[in-house]
Amino acid sequence: MRLIDFILPVENPETYTFAAFLGVSLGINLVRILVLQWTAFFISATHFGLKRRIYRLTNPLSQLKQEFASTITGGSIDALVFAAFWKFKPLVMAGDNVWQTFFLSFVLMEITFYTIHRALHTRKLYFIHRHHHVARVVSPMSAFSFSVSERLVINAGFMIPILLLSNYMPISYLGLGLHVAVNYALGIFIHMNVEVTPSWWLKFPVLNFLNPPTHHSMHHARYTGHFGLFTPFLDRILGTEFHDYAKVHGLAASGQGLESLGSRPERQERREDFEPVPKVQPMETIYVRAS
Repeated sequence: MRLIDFILPVENPETYTFAAFLGVSLGINLVRILVLQWTAFFISATHFGLKRRIYRLTNPLSQLKQEFASTITGGSIDALVFAAFWKFKPLVMAGDNVWQTFFLSFVLMEITFYTIHRALHTRKLYFIHRHHHVARVVSPMSAFSFSVSERLVINAGFMIPILLLSNYMPISYLGLGLHVAVNYALGIFIHMNVEVTPSWWLKFPVLNFLNPPTHHSMHHARYTGHFGLFTPFLDRILGTEFHDYAKVHGLAASGQGLESLGSRPERQERREDFEPVPKVQPMETIYVRAS
């Protein structure tokens, strides 16, 4: 029994029209928006969420309006891509290679996202990514606030490696579905601007394989580092992790979040590998220095 047999229960689900697959995909994205994002907003508004804010700044109403519209647009694009994938590229039975598919697709996405994300911070390509960085202080809706072109690039970065991988091993619908669900949930998690992990989180390697919200919040505030998605390994290996990351995390986790985008836990003891962002510099002129 494949995952899609539970969603579209017929003997031959491939006989469904593209519209049927699109309807299912739109429904899944609606659940994501109504359940995951609004749960994150609720947590952010609680006493715990307000105390643990990483950057103790409010989100402009114009930012939230744009992010809401982008979330709807991005969800529709995702639905179209997933529906096409389901309809025109049938995969194997759900019971086969579930965890292999989940693990390999997760690893591949971490690599492709870092590569694409860092490329989008170069001068020639930043126009594609600028829309996402309207959020200097992130909100749960920032997770899916992308331009149409960037959403298509991200989807290609997810789908193409899976299609290539399918030439070498069977791909599980269930494993792929689990990865998409985890990707959505963690995407909202890292954009909460609320440090939900304890201050000792980064001290234990068994926990530190997963980025807490502070990691990505610092990327939005500073632009010039933390290009990884959900894990810190490529940032550490390639020298794009902020040296004061652990200190910022500790402050946020103890209820002492930063008061401004330019705040630092202490004076820098060494020069960053990337130039800091001047506070008065217009957002659209900020790029990562080519390495």
